[in-house]
Amino acid sequence: MATAIPNTFYAGGTIDWEFTLANNSPGDGWGAQMVLTPTFTGGTPITLTAGTSGNTFTLEETAANTASYDPGLFSWVIKATKGAVVEMPASGELRIFEALGTVSAEITRLQTDLAACDAALRAAVTDKEGVLKYAVQTNAGEREVEFRTLAELQQHRAWLLRELDRAKGEAGMTRKGGWRQIKSKMVS
Repeated sequence: MATAIPNTFYAGGTIDWEFTLANNSPGDGWGAQMVLTPTFTGGTPITLTAGTSGNTFTLEETAANTASYDPGLFSWVIKATKGAVVEMPASGELRIFEALGTVSAEITRLQTDLAACDAALRAAVTDKEGVLKYAVQTNAGEREVEFRTLAELQQHRAWLLRELDRAKGEAGMTRKGGWRQIKSKMVS
């Protein structure tokens, strides 16, 4: 079981995560849900109701259920409730990738670059020379990508999206509102 909510997840994988909330413990009568909202697509949010184990919340979902999750960047928030009291004590982002084994190495590489590029755009972090950059972990180590302007970084993101669509098309996948796998092809 993962003891934290991860930054990335593959559709078709099993969710088995746990987390604690310092001021909203199950032992004090709090319940919790995680709400995942697509960041760019405006799709339907995913709500996961947390179970409990002592003072720890647990999120569990079967691989069969997560196989239908659309890939993309999601904002998540933990919604803690106790009677009529509702608090949002934790939030973050989660990148959901297509199920493993259904995509090529090129698609996986492009998705990884896109996730890092999105993180750089959200942070808009520059170094002392004003260079925007992001780092990508590869099997050969870390690779850094740098841009002089925010516009260049945005253009690079648009290029990554085009390349990802091209690679998916070449892999026999089609797109209509999100990539979906039916048997051996991705269709809507």
